[in-house]
Parts: sequence; structure tokens; C-alpha cells
Amino acid sequence: MAPNGDESEVRRLAKASLLKCELLDNPGVMKQLRDGERYFLTTRGMCDCGTEIGACIRTDGTLPPLDPDFSRDVRKLRKKGWSEIKIGRWVEQTKAGAAKKHHEAAVRLSGPHPELDRWIQFVSAVLTGHHADWIGILVHWYGGNVTSEAVAAGNRRWLTLPNFTEDYLLNAEENTLHTVTLQTVTLHAKMTQIG
Repeated sequence: MAPNGDESEVRRLAKASLLKCELLDNPGVMKQLRDGERYFLTTRGMCDCGTEIGACIRTDGTLPPLDPDFSRDVRKLRKKGWSEIKIGRWVEQTKAGAAKKHHEAAVRLSGPHPELDRWIQFVSAVLTGHHADWIGILVHWYGGNVTSEAVAAGNRRWLTLPNFTEDYLLNAEENTLHTVTLQTVTLHAKMTQIG
């Protein structure tokens, strides 16, 4: 969040949008931010593993096959000595799993996107209420501790509120600080803010 952000008001708006807003002190991330900028954890549970933010990037925008070809797998299972009944059961279970993944990906990519709507509502409320000059979203898939893991947070992409859409969020890249402002940031101001 921008240095001028009203933390208590932003926290209230985050809660209204079902987001957490807890200051996070990750020294590696803090070194990449400018003086006064603050870094928050917005995850309400253990993780946001199923987040819709960046879903098209993670799935390359395509759906997993609905009816994959198992002929090669079946040949391998026969060589291992599996019975035809056991192979048939494995194929059916695997097809059911593929159908479930296909359906979940289709829903995730086509919408509705209540999580993204909440993010848009939150960021809009913060900016239009003048509670901060900008809000940034950093998507990172943590493999370790959120307070100590090395995170590349220096790459920023600036955009105005009208461009902060579901489609933008679905395609949000990891390890980029997607920074939303109410008005266009001039090139000089952008260079000054980035460093």
C-alpha cells in the first residue's frame, strides 16, 4: 500500500470484502519497496492455493483434456501384470479425475468470479474513497515461510482503476506488483516511485 494509506480504513474495507489485512514483515520484500510502503498478508486461511488471481497464467488459458488417451498407460499396466478388471477400474477412476479437473478449470476460467469481484470492490473502495494513492497486489506461490521466503517484488506494473478488471486479474503474472491507481501515473512519477 502507498505510504499515505489509511491503514485502519483499508483494513475495514478489506474485511468488508472478505480479505485479511495484516502487516507482513518479510525483510526481502521490504528491501524492494520504497520508504513508507507497506506489505500486507490478505489470506484469510492457511493459503490462497485456489485463488482465481492469475488462473489463466497457471493453466495457460486452456482446459485439461476431457477424454485423455490412456492406451500407452494401459500397455504399461499390462506389462506390469495388471488384470483387465484392475486396468478398467484404473481407467474409469482416472477418467473421472480428468473430467473433474476439466470441469473445475472451465468454471475457474469462465466465471463467475466472486473472489475477483471482491478484490475489485476492495481496491475501488480504497481508491475512490481516497484512503490510499495506490494499492498493489503481489501474487507469489510460497514454498516456505511468508515472513522469510525470498520473493521478487521489484517488478511493478502500473494500471488505472478502469483497467483493473476480472480479465486483468485472471491474467495477473506472479512476482509482479500489480499497482492500481485512480488516475494515470505520469512516466516521471512512475520512474520516481519505482526507484
